[in-house]
Amino acid sequence: MGNEVGRQPGASAGEERILPRLLRRSGGILASGGGVGCDGDNNEHKTFRQLYMLQGRIGTGSHSQVFRAVERATGREVAVKAVNTDTGGWLDRDRRHLAFLREEISVHQEVSGHPFVVDLLGVFEDPEACYIVEELAHGGSLLDHLHSRASMGTEGEVRLLLRRLLEACGFLHRRRIVHRDIKLVVEGKASLLAEPENILVMDNGVMHSGKLADFGFALRLDPSPPPMIAVGTPEYIAPEVLLQQPFDGRADVWSAGVTAFCLLSGALPFRGLTLDKLYTAVLDGACSYAGSEWRGVSAPAQDLVRRMLVVDPAQRWTAGELLEHPWLTGTEGMMVTTLGLGRRGRVRLKALVLAVVFVQRLRRGLGRPWPSQQELGGP
Repeated sequence: MGNEVGRQPGASAGEERILPRLLRRSGGILASGGGVGCDGDNNEHKTFRQLYMLQGRIGTGSHSQVFRAVERATGREVAVKAVNTDTGGWLDRDRRHLAFLREEISVHQEVSGHPFVVDLLGVFEDPEACYIVEELAHGGSLLDHLHSRASMGTEGEVRLLLRRLLEACGFLHRRRIVHRDIKLVVEGKASLLAEPENILVMDNGVMHSGKLADFGFALRLDPSPPPMIAVGTPEYIAPEVLLQQPFDGRADVWSAGVTAFCLLSGALPFRGLTLDKLYTAVLDGACSYAGSEWRGVSAPAQDLVRRMLVVDPAQRWTAGELLEHPWLTGTEGMMVTTLGLGRRGRVRLKALVLAVVFVQRLRRGLGRPWPSQQELGGP
């Protein structure tokens, strides 16, 4: 099991609660000073450390850490995101972060339970941290999974994974929720950056066991129109979001299309040595399917990606429409060879990893993550 880390601080009476009053599936509500169990168990009067034992650290972000933990009663392994809520910390300095945290938890609870969304198992808080407990992805992030096995997989595996991803997106979109940050992420030593994992592989060695995760940027479209603020990861962001124009679930379809392009070809569709050049490529829809990396990809698969990466959102297919595409509904016309098999495939996979790392570092190194409307050619 390993050694338990950290300590259990006491909750002070009258302290402002970080969590919203979330409804449990069993119909109960979060009691003061405790936690909310999202799987129907009666944990509202128990603290996080009474229920779970922290193990090793999985990752570290600016204001949070992710741990592997064990449920004491069952021995089940889980993932725990511990968000720093110390008095005088980042939440006190900018109270908008408090609203973001509440919304992330609320959205995740609403969509938890879908078979292709990472389950939210519970939320707890104390004076120092908010603990968000989720099911553990034993295979890690999708790109790390591919990197560990040194293969891009088969077209059939990509098809199964993409279908799961689009079904999860469709589920969100029917509830007027947009994820806004679907992407491949390089974790650990490969990136040297703490990025949230958005597509997680639940079972080791099974690429198409992926689930959608991380709802930190998720946005409800109702009751008011979404704010025209560009958020997300540059190489995956939809043109209408980049231009700060009205958007809907088709912005997620674009991001999923970039992901599909990467998985099928081993390359990023939109490239640039600077962020400005990258943004220009995105707004122009400047990606090519003529390179050697597409020679082993079937025509139906390429057609699906083309329909996802349409610059005009009005012409872009929705998640529901894509799920009826012939490539996703059957195996007819699908290439059965392994994508990127052998040395060529390992080179392509390494190039994809390095490309993602480069853009992550570029975005981090520049103090200006988003260009102005004038630079983008907008109003």
